[in-house]
Amino acid sequence: MRQAAFVSLYVIALLTAAITVSAQTEGFINVGGTNLETRMNDAMRQGESSDKRYWTAYSFDVRPGVAVDMQWINTDGSTSSFGVMMGGGFETRNLGNFVLWEAGERRIVRIEVFNMDRKHQFSGYPVYWLGATDPQESVAYLGSLARSNISNAMRERVIRALALHDEPDVVQVLRSIAGAGSSIRTRSAALSWLGHLEAPLRFFEEIAMNADEPMDIRKRAIAAMGNRKTSESHRLLLNLYPAVSSVELKKRVLSAISGKGFDEGAIRFLMSVARDEEAQPELRRQAVGRLGNSADRTVIRDLVGLFDGIEDRDLQSRFINLFANSEAPSARTKLYEIASSAQNPQIRLRAIRGFSKRSNDDTIGQIMDLYDRERSEEVRNDVIKILGESYSPVATRKLIAIAQSTNSEKLRKRATYWLGKSTDPLAVEYFESIFR
Repeated sequence: MRQAAFVSLYVIALLTAAITVSAQTEGFINVGGTNLETRMNDAMRQGESSDKRYWTAYSFDVRPGVAVDMQWINTDGSTSSFGVMMGGGFETRNLGNFVLWEAGERRIVRIEVFNMDRKHQFSGYPVYWLGATDPQESVAYLGSLARSNISNAMRERVIRALALHDEPDVVQVLRSIAGAGSSIRTRSAALSWLGHLEAPLRFFEEIAMNADEPMDIRKRAIAAMGNRKTSESHRLLLNLYPAVSSVELKKRVLSAISGKGFDEGAIRFLMSVARDEEAQPELRRQAVGRLGNSADRTVIRDLVGLFDGIEDRDLQSRFINLFANSEAPSARTKLYEIASSAQNPQIRLRAIRGFSKRSNDDTIGQIMDLYDRERSEEVRNDVIKILGESYSPVATRKLIAIAQSTNSEKLRKRATYWLGKSTDPLAVEYFESIFR
């Protein structure tokens, strides 16, 4: 479905590419001048003479590999859209930076980057079009807006517009915004975008290591390092893990190392954390969860061998979830073992639920066997639900047997309830025999 949507998106992109910027700017008020500042001042002078809001807008050089304000048609005829995509294989080269002003107050109401290959109504307000703008002038203008007295939400829009520019000065401007002095929300936005640009990795490392920085900023810097996925960023993250004492920061390092696919180094590191009995359970859970995204069956085999030495129930649950989502035969075997022999009944039940995810006659047979082995009425009660939800003829026979032979009124009612929801002829015959 996702692929089909992207194909549709690509078709729409090809069609809209035929629409020129000049067609989109039809109805705009063209403003001339030698540079962006003079054109902007003239546009605002004209706009302030009216009694309603107005837009100032211009086009700029767009960073390669960026798609903004795209829309596509789904297979059901509905439309979907997204704001910004980087590195997705699509590009929108004709973008405009739009600022909506409140006439009479010179107050910014809204900041947007619009795809000029799409039709927009601009809320019916006049648009003063400043034409194509020198990228350095645009970056300087947006940088001044980011430092002006606007809301955090609008400042984030400005930061995004800056990041879309194909101009080396962007990195330096965003670094200044990400430095101390701005709000945490603003700094976080700048750091996030810098993670997609060519900002020096040492810049992020220094922030992450600085104990005087707010925790959210340090975490954002670590995430930005993880976006790079280079051998250098990997090395710095590995060095960062033992250097920070906060569990929250260590968790963010684990996420950053495994954020976009796996390499052998990331797997080895995550496995070392999962094995570390001295590590905080939270960190081991994080490592196991991340390893679960790996397609390497050797990872599953190694994790199967680790389970028996674990006492933390939350960590046991994380392992069970991983085994339940794995196609590896060793994971299925381990789930059955846990379901039949774990001391804690809730852990047994979690394993049974995980085991039942891949429902077939063999699985149903094994779940029935687990029911017979089980001594906890609460666990048996939930196993009956699993059997009932399978709507398997094999399970129907088992439910009839439970209803006929169990000494537990609770389990009899549970089995009868699920038989009542079944359309299996055997269930119908069972109820007819009762009535007779």
